[in-house]
Amino acid sequence: MPDFDLTILGGGAIGLSAAYLAARAGHRVLVLESSARVGGLLSTFSVGGSRLEQYYHHFFSHDVELRWLVDELGIGQQLQFYPTSMGVFRNGAHHPFNGPRDLLTFSPISFLDRIRFAASSVYLARFVDWRSSENTSALDWFYRYSGKRATEAIWRPMLEIKFGPHARDVPVAWMAGRLRQRLNSRERGVERLGYIQGSLQVLLDTLLTKLSALGVTIRTNSPATALDVRDGRVVAVKVGAESICTGSVLATIPASPSCAILALCARSSSWTALSARPTGSMWPIQASLSVVLSSTPTSSLHPITEAGTLFIYPAISRQATSLVLCLKTRCSDV
Repeated sequence: MPDFDLTILGGGAIGLSAAYLAARAGHRVLVLESSARVGGLLSTFSVGGSRLEQYYHHFFSHDVELRWLVDELGIGQQLQFYPTSMGVFRNGAHHPFNGPRDLLTFSPISFLDRIRFAASSVYLARFVDWRSSENTSALDWFYRYSGKRATEAIWRPMLEIKFGPHARDVPVAWMAGRLRQRLNSRERGVERLGYIQGSLQVLLDTLLTKLSALGVTIRTNSPATALDVRDGRVVAVKVGAESICTGSVLATIPASPSCAILALCARSSSWTALSARPTGSMWPIQASLSVVLSSTPTSSLHPITEAGTLFIYPAISRQATSLVLCLKTRCSDV
């Protein structure tokens, strides 16, 4: 009998949330985290006696799954939404940048450049197909469609501040998704973003308390090094020399370690794949670099021919719906 029904690789937001859902459904769950502490993108640090987020710090109004989790954990009253206020510092002056009116008065670029910027932004957010844009640099796209002056005044500084030397490597597919998030978080032209009073540390601490009460085992400083696959079925996760028997494995770690782990067992395994899409009722572990390895064969799965591609999913959701996840650094349809 396996030591755990489900072993989750990665103790970030996705891994801990999945652990909560699985444990709440009665499964024995183990979370393996390679670093010294769990939290991932929920991590915070101390500033002046308060906690400040290291990474993401707000919710969008349309983040229904995160809002569900906050309510589920009993801290919904601590999530507050506020109107945002943004600006652009250019040529030694601060320019408000919150909506169409501010754009029309944005003096660092000409009126025609402002119109071109607005039109290209709406087109990117509403009509560009991200599937055909994964190999196109966002900066190259902006130079072509928004124009040189608008790109160098707005888009290029924003990307360089956020991504540094990797700004030119950011695909336009990411930018399209980001713009859609911002547009969908607006009501009557006003963007509202949500913040948890006390920082995301409140969410992390509450989640960890729930996991402890549900009997979830969390191990830090425990990077998975390999999967033990026999007869096409995952039977164990290896952490160094230790072998942990498990029923299923959910990897929520980045692509590089996922691929490295799976490459060790892919040659001797009979992998299967399934093409499908998430449903609105599921807990959306939508990160394309997460992958679920199910130890239970399913008749509707089809064998794959290309090594390194994998779409497999057990049911871990609020309504026993399934997850669609992929192994490649680029998520593609089977």
